[in-house]
Amino acid sequence: MKGEGTVLFADLFRVSLTVVSQLCSIPTDKEETMSNRKYIDCREYPSQVNCTVTIFADSDAELMEVAVQHAVSVHGHEDTPDLREQLQKTFREERRRAA
Repeated sequence: MKGEGTVLFADLFRVSLTVVSQLCSIPTDKEETMSNRKYIDCREYPSQVNCTVTIFADSDAELMEVAVQHAVSVHGHEDTPDLREQLQKTFREERRRAA
């Protein structure tokens, strides 16, 4: 009979398999562990306010939302599909060096 505090071999085996599967999924190559981030840099595009803001994000969707908010609040643009299309074209990928 299984008493309180008693651990069955099956339970230990299940936990061991979980830990091993998690360890096996960890990338070992430094380049695999560093994902390239996206960014948009206002300095690359002349404006009346001479904006020097650069925005970074891990995904296009996140970058788009923040870039649209910035374009509307700082540069006076209207949030339109055309604005979003133009912003998407200006997204760049950050080049990271492995440590």
